[in-house]
Amino acid sequence: MGDPINLIPAIQLIIALLFWEMSKYLIRFLLGRTIGADNVSRADCEMHQEKIQMELHAIKGILLAVAMESGIKADQLQGLTK
Repeated sequence: MGDPINLIPAIQLIIALLFWEMSKYLIRFLLGRTIGADNVSRADCEMHQEKIQMELHAIKGILLAVAMESGIKADQLQGLTK
């Protein structure tokens, strides 16, 4: 069997790695409760993405209507619709 003095750095490294992993899990646990980060399903994510796209489309339409009412020329409106 090897010299026990050579095992000390290996044991210290294992303890450091265990401490590192435990601290990562503890931070995730505490921050997850702080910011309310729950696991979100793909369907929920797609639903929210569609909702945001509809809202952005409505905002874009309102801004375009305001631009038309304020007298912006037709060639400038084409640039605004992109």
